[in-house]
Amino acid sequence: MYEKDNTNFSNETYWSFFEYSPISLWIEDFSFAKKRIEQLANKDNITVIEYLRLYPEVVSELVSLVKVLDVNSSTLKLYKAESKIEILQNLNLIFTEESNIGFSKLLIELLLGKSESEIETVNKKLDGEKIDVRIKYNVVPNEKSLNKVIVSIENITKKVQDRNKLIESESRYKESQKIAKLGSWFYDDYDKKVQWSDEIFDFIGLKPSNSQLSLEYYLKFIHKDD
Repeated sequence: MYEKDNTNFSNETYWSFFEYSPISLWIEDFSFAKKRIEQLANKDNITVIEYLRLYPEVVSELVSLVKVLDVNSSTLKLYKAESKIEILQNLNLIFTEESNIGFSKLLIELLLGKSESEIETVNKKLDGEKIDVRIKYNVVPNEKSLNKVIVSIENITKKVQDRNKLIESESRYKESQKIAKLGSWFYDDYDKKVQWSDEIFDFIGLKPSNSQLSLEYYLKFIHKDD
């Protein structure tokens, strides 16, 4: 059971939580981007959503207005930096073109009032090594100026590699079935659902479908002597 702790944490304690968190944390200022998009939308007498839809090219300008205020010690380890200054002075080396595309999505959702969001993208360490990362942001409740937004960055390179290996393995399995003209099916006794491989559909002359399939339906295509 959770019990409320009425301990009054000092600013120094909260700073320690931030600084020594095991995950990379950033404090970023989105207030200038927020003010800019609101000015542009008000000038045209339309909503922020409408302005972003009509003028998507403005996003690159808005991204440039986001300021990094601080990073924690885990960030230095993640990007192989000697100091916070080295990180802040070399952001252009960390964020790739792919990173900017993903960050643009986060920025748009933030400016549209979403309190949290996440993306998977690619960053670079300061030594040039590429890493797959998951970037999340959380806005403090009732924080309307967006001048201090917590952003976390997690290294998911191993997870992405494992996921890609699984996708590749499944692709090879499907290809081997196609070449050998073999099919497979799986029946989940708990959910009472059947899954067919594409080759099974091909054998019986049907197009692959995501519709609910039953064991009874499958057995209609099995010869009574089999």
